[in-house]
Formats: sequence, C-alpha cells, structure tokens
Amino acid sequence: MNWLRVPAEAHVSPCRNSRLGISLDGYIARPDGAVDFLFMPKDYSMGPFFATIDTMIMGRKTYDVSLKMGGGGFGDSKMKSYVFSHSQPPGERGGVTFVNEPLKSFLEKLRKRPGKNIWLMGGGELARDFLKDDLVDELYIGIVPVLIGEGIPLFPSGFPQREFTLLENKTFSKGLIALKYARTWKKTKRRVKALLIVVQVGCFWFAMQTSLRLALRVRTIILLLIRTL
Repeated sequence: MNWLRVPAEAHVSPCRNSRLGISLDGYIARPDGAVDFLFMPKDYSMGPFFATIDTMIMGRKTYDVSLKMGGGGFGDSKMKSYVFSHSQPPGERGGVTFVNEPLKSFLEKLRKRPGKNIWLMGGGELARDFLKDDLVDELYIGIVPVLIGEGIPLFPSGFPQREFTLLENKTFSKGLIALKYARTWKKTKRRVKALLIVVQVGCFWFAMQTSLRLALRVRTIILLLIRTL
C-alpha cells in the first residue's frame, strides 16, 4: 500500500513513485518481515494506480517476501520487474531482472525508454537509497490505524532532508488514510535563478571597477559553485 512514484510524460520521462503501506508508528513490516497488520478495505482500490505504471522496482528482501505471499513467481505478470540485489547475479530469470548497478545510472537509462510511470515497491533500504540520490518524484502512503511497536521502518535514516507537497488526503473504511505527495522542486530552482541574476549583476559591477578578464574568471568560478547546490 506504500509506494514511491517515478512520473511519465508522453511516454518519455517516467515518474518515479513509491506506494507504501505502513503502520501508525511508521513501520512497513514486523522485525521478521511479516505484514499481517496491513489490510486493504473494500472501498480502496489500487486499480487506478496500476493503470499509470508498467514497471516496478524492489529490493531483494521485498522480492523474497512477495514470492512467499504470492505463492509463486512473477512469470505471469505483464509488468516489467527489476530487483536490486548484491547477492544475486544480474540477469533476467523467474519473470524479473536482477540488477546490481548504481541506482542513478540505472534510472537514467530506464527513463529514456518509452513507457508509463515506475513504481518503487520497496523496501525501506531501497527507498532510503532512492531518497539519498533524490530519485523519488511522488509518494503514495497508506496508513493503517495499528501500532506494532517495532519493525522495519518505512524510511531508515541516512538521507538528507527532502521536501514534498501534499496532493491528496483520502479516508477509507476501517480507518485507512491514503496520502499522496509530490516532490517540491520550485523553491530550489527559483533560488538558483535568483543567484544567477545576482552573479551577472555582481560581475558586471566588478568588471566596471577592475578588468573584464578578471570579472569573467570570477563569474566562472561562482557558476561552478552554484551548480553544486
């Protein structure tokens, strides 16, 4: 029920989503991986969401749990499935493709292909790595009214602050709450744009006071520093 989304525009730039189900105290599973506390009420449907995706990405632990819960493999699925694993050799088998390359380079190649949005199915460690590299465009979180006390957290520590904007807040039967967030980018872009304007004006003034060549050198150094923001 929890997920991270990677968006798509005209089948060119898929959106990275994360749809995830969690307990009231922020866990996606019990310490042993069990998810018996999660539920999906009759008035809640994932059909509209599945219509927007054609690719899902998961960690190896989530893959193992999915096999146990589903009682089989992914061979019958029409969705392209990728499993990030350090223990399994890369390659396609059992209806999934195992991957062990860096997230960012893999996602860059994946988003260039025609298709719909990309679903980050889980788990917490992989979600942390996605957030660490700032690769999540949307968050879909389903919260069930249950406190389990301990377990596997949705977002393990180890990534910088990321800001999101609330898009939807829906309530369903049995107390389930569904939240949808989008990554906030505008403030950062506006800040960089403002800095560029200040640099241009400052360098012009500096050139008037000293020399054009020195001003251009200073401008180049400042622009390189801004690109690291």
